[in-house]
Amino acid sequence: ITTDIGKMSKSIAQKLEGSDILYIESNHDENMLLNNEKYTAALKNRILSPRGHLCNRDCGLTLAYLIKSGVKQAVLCHLSEENNTPLLAYTTVKKVLKEHNIIEGVHICVDVAMQHEIGTVFEIQ
Repeated sequence: ITTDIGKMSKSIAQKLEGSDILYIESNHDENMLLNNEKYTAALKNRILSPRGHLCNRDCGLTLAYLIKSGVKQAVLCHLSEENNTPLLAYTTVKKVLKEHNIIEGVHICVDVAMQHEIGTVFEIQ
């Protein structure tokens, strides 16, 4: 489970390699965040900083890297209610994977953890 990491580093990614299932932050869409009039510039800068939150695109890039180590199941989590939607997170990650010739549902399965609903139950053998 990885959240609140801001930017994915090589050392964090290496620790995630080979995971049976990975819950990974897909916190925000950068455009939604930057255009959010409710958030101050300071808050936006903190979220975008290396000590903030992982955006949808960076989540997808991380998964594209981790699939090489055998990761086959990912759950997008810690989505912002203000700066993201479950569908946007999923479609952005899927698009990034496709840019790397990775097909969601074939090479890796991606699910989205909802904040106010019970999600998929996984069994690790």
